[in-house]
Amino acid sequence: MSRQETDKPHPTTQTSGDSLKEERVTEIVYSGILPPPEFARQYEEMQPGATDRILRMPEEEQKIRKRDNAWTLFNETLKIFGSISISICLIAGGVYCASIGQPWPGFSFAALGIIGAVLRFFQGKEEKN
Repeated sequence: MSRQETDKPHPTTQTSGDSLKEERVTEIVYSGILPPPEFARQYEEMQPGATDRILRMPEEEQKIRKRDNAWTLFNETLKIFGSISISICLIAGGVYCASIGQPWPGFSFAALGIIGAVLRFFQGKEEKN
């Protein structure tokens, strides 16, 4: 949490005759997820239980982010294993076709498995950059 205070003088205004009045406004700016303690006390005075709710908000947000990250990791892992499985099946199918005397279908299946794996490899490198 950072705190920044600025003291800004406002233009003077003439009220009557020779007397001048000058106003000063102090602006306090806070940044961060939690309010400063003096504000937290004021919130609690205005609404009992408000401080607990304010403190619970970042905790709940962290739980949600952790859950979402876990699902993202699971989905990415599932994609990787799925694509590897498909490539292996295509290559195995190509080898089987070649072994029973069908070299062209065998070559086609094996090429699809290898080309697919190579394309996924290069697409993964592009996403990282």
